[in-house]
Amino acid sequence: MKRLALFSLPIAIFLAAFFLVSCSSKHQQPAEEAKAPVVIASLVVLPAEIERSDKENDYANTRQLEAGVATINTILQEMLADKKNVLFLTENQRESLLSDFSGNPQTTARFIGQQLGVDAVMLTVVSRYTERDGGDYSVNQPASVSFKYQLIHVPTGKSLCMGVFDETQQTLLSNLFSFSKASSRGFKWVKAEQLTREGLNEKLGDCQYLTE
Repeated sequence: MKRLALFSLPIAIFLAAFFLVSCSSKHQQPAEEAKAPVVIASLVVLPAEIERSDKENDYANTRQLEAGVATINTILQEMLADKKNVLFLTENQRESLLSDFSGNPQTTARFIGQQLGVDAVMLTVVSRYTERDGGDYSVNQPASVSFKYQLIHVPTGKSLCMGVFDETQQTLLSNLFSFSKASSRGFKWVKAEQLTREGLNEKLGDCQYLTE
């Protein structure tokens, strides 16, 4: 009898454990279904804008930033010209859609997207745009550009893609790791427009929604 009891105990424990697991599996919640990928069938590209700052820009710096805004707007239209259902807004169109609405750039961008009924809105902000002072092989001041962009999903307000570009061209001796970049530029001092174009190609090229 003692042997039978000792033999039966492990079986009883196993059956009890199996019963508990079976019960718990019945009440287990089904795994969350995989969310469908975001589809961008329509896109609005807002005109680039100057970054808001508590520090007031002087006249010369403001003119440079305005030149940067114009340059980015032109390059973006060239880069996205072949894409379907892409709308480029002018500054006047942007302001007319906002009316009395106010908010931060992201909130404003999403509001415009809702007004136009599109899937996504692209926002670009320029914080520095300095033209080179000099020629191809000798400069007193190199070109310097800084901007950021964000692709916002209008239905959810989430950021689908974003990137920051910030570069002041350096000499090859000051940055030996930039040999390939210097070579692609012909070992020349480039203008701010070329620096901007390279930055946009680099950052937008990392966004699947803008390369599809």
